[in-house]
Amino acid sequence: MIKAISILAILILLLPTTVPAQNWVSDSLLIVKNQIEEEIKNENYDKVQQIFTYLSGKGSSSLDQKIFDYMYAIIERDEIKNQPGLLGIIVNNLGNMEFYRGDMMMAKNRFEEALIYYQAAKQKKDAAGMAMNLGIIQERLANYDSALINYDKALPIFLELKDFDAAAICFENQAIVYNYMGNSSKSLALLNKTDSLLNETLNDGDGRFTNLYYNKSIVFMEIGNFDSSIYYAFKGLKISENLEDDRRKNIGYIQLQDIYKRMGDDENWLKYIDLAKHFAEKTGNEMRLAELNFSLSSYYNSNGLYDSAEYFIKKATPYYVKENVGEGLAKSYLLMGSINYEKGDFDKASNYFKLSLKNIVSIDSKTLASIYHNLGKSFIKIKQYDSSDYYLQKALEKRLSFRELESISETY
Repeated sequence: MIKAISILAILILLLPTTVPAQNWVSDSLLIVKNQIEEEIKNENYDKVQQIFTYLSGKGSSSLDQKIFDYMYAIIERDEIKNQPGLLGIIVNNLGNMEFYRGDMMMAKNRFEEALIYYQAAKQKKDAAGMAMNLGIIQERLANYDSALINYDKALPIFLELKDFDAAAICFENQAIVYNYMGNSSKSLALLNKTDSLLNETLNDGDGRFTNLYYNKSIVFMEIGNFDSSIYYAFKGLKISENLEDDRRKNIGYIQLQDIYKRMGDDENWLKYIDLAKHFAEKTGNEMRLAELNFSLSSYYNSNGLYDSAEYFIKKATPYYVKENVGEGLAKSYLLMGSINYEKGDFDKASNYFKLSLKNIVSIDSKTLASIYHNLGKSFIKIKQYDSSDYYLQKALEKRLSFRELESISETY
């Protein structure tokens, strides 16, 4: 079975919410706009900055288009353009919001703009934060070396400034990348560092812990420790529910559906994937919908329902093509190949596996080993034995490097 992996990335600006954000937009957005106008009129830009930070927290939680529209409109005003520090804050927050609704390229563009504004304002810490956010985007695009380079730029600045909250986020993002690269032990060590730093400054019900617990859950799931994985997923979900934070609750649903899928618990898997899809559709999160449709396709493929599998993978793939997400395309073509392999169309399967290989971004991706393995299998079926030996040997080398014992025996 080909598995969808969805690792969470932590942006430098993370804000807990205590009011249901969807209700807040209809009840309070106009009040906040009026407050901003009053403070701009009085040239009280520090207060304007505080209000926009608060507003972006609501935007990240609800993903309501009205908040996006207002923030994009206000950065065009001359009185805002003349304040590079304030402009950096607003554009940075827009990048966060774009990230959370799944538009990686828009998020990347906003972070690059914010970096320029922060540098113009000589705000060293905020510029380091943008370097870290750009690392997150590189991680999402499977450019793992570039992601680590950006994190390595940011971390010394945070430590120098004794900003341990930001340093904790940096450690956590490094952990995410190392997990993608197959180094689970280093990932868990970095997450434990994150835990220690957060416990020094935050209470245990703070929304920031949800991200840490979900990421711990993911790493434990990857190494097959499902009891610990479920424990941390529900721990994060409980905090999200207490804060009435819809976005973070949805991340919990996504994590639980992935765990239950790997455990073979179809009833619970379908329950949580339905909750996650409902939220993604409501907020227009194309990235999340693509991931969930991929997961449904993988499920139907593993259960022999190949027409349904093909239907859902065809719903997932256009997002990865549009956004040029190499890792997503590689996984989609890999799954298309698997579906056709199971249907007995080995020529078509091998062509999809070749497309998957063509779109892989990182040589350190676990997906690469699966591509090599499936190419080897498909070449056996079409009697190209030299090619089969070549790719199976490469699959074995990769899986030995990742210490994937179950997969190693499969390749042998």
